Amino acid sequence: VGSEMCIRDRVMETPVDAKALAREVPQGTEAQTYAMSLMACDLDSDAEAQYLNSFAVALGLQERQVNQIHEQMGEPPLYS
Repeated sequence: VGSEMCIRDRVMETPVDAKALAREVPQGTEAQTYAMSLMACDLDSDAEAQYLNSFAVALGLQERQVNQIHEQMGEPPLYS
């Protein structure tokens, strides 16, 4: 189990390629997919905010739409 935890931790720490991930998102599910990604983040670091911004841009989401998703999920807005 110890080695499995190390592998899992390393995978979770590997930066996600937001553009590549966005290319895999089925058309029409961009907002829902972004919301799922938001749920996986704590928004307690600049790296997570940068990832969410990159993902939103790659998905073609507008800043207003992203902030609405954040509001609906009880999260602080990504954009001011």
